[in-house]
Order: sequence, then C-alpha cells, then structure tokens
Amino acid sequence: MDNHSRQIPGYGDRVRKAECVLSFDSPESPEGLFVNLSTFQGYGVDHVDQDSAKSGCKLYLNIRWKKIPKPTPPPEEAAAPTKLAIGVEGGFNTEEEQFDYEKVLQPWHAVTRHDHA
Repeated sequence: MDNHSRQIPGYGDRVRKAECVLSFDSPESPEGLFVNLSTFQGYGVDHVDQDSAKSGCKLYLNIRWKKIPKPTPPPEEAAAPTKLAIGVEGGFNTEEEQFDYEKVLQPWHAVTRHDHA
C-alpha cells in the first residue's frame, strides 16, 4: 500500500466514527462502522465498496460495539421514587447506564470483503 493512501489524523482533522456519512449505520450496527483510513469518513457495510472504488482506499478500520446488558440490582437495593420527577433526588434515576459495551477495533481490507447478504 502506498504511503499516500493512508494518513495519521492530525490535530485539526475530523474522524467521522460515530455514524455513516450516507446512512444511519453506527458502531452499534451488526457489522459496525468502517472508517476510511485515507479520508477518515465512516461508512456502513453497504457503502464500503462504493467508497473504496471512489477513493481508491482499500484499508478501513472496522469499529463495532456490542451491547452487554448490566445485571439489574435486586429490588430491595433500589430505592422506590418518592417524587414524580426524573433525574432529581427522590425521583426516577435515569443516569445509570443499562448496558456495558464490548468494543472491537480491527483493520479491514475492502479487497477481501465477505458477502454480508
């Protein structure tokens, strides 16, 4: 691979790794998000071949997040709300995350793409 076909992001470069620029795919999608290591744009699995043909980049970073449910505390530990309020003391608590994430980062070559049908 040529040196000009991949870059290291600089201080001012934006890396679009939260959502596909063409669809609503994200790292939480089943196949994850594919970040072009030349343009730093994120793509869903259905758009990688199109981007690879356009940009000439064959190396992507595949970012996948798998939700793992947290165990719920026993009822006696969780205090019942005493106010009809959200996010305040005595009210319903919404700050606690319901899931942990298993994060997978791996290089992915567009020329060795598997059929995801």
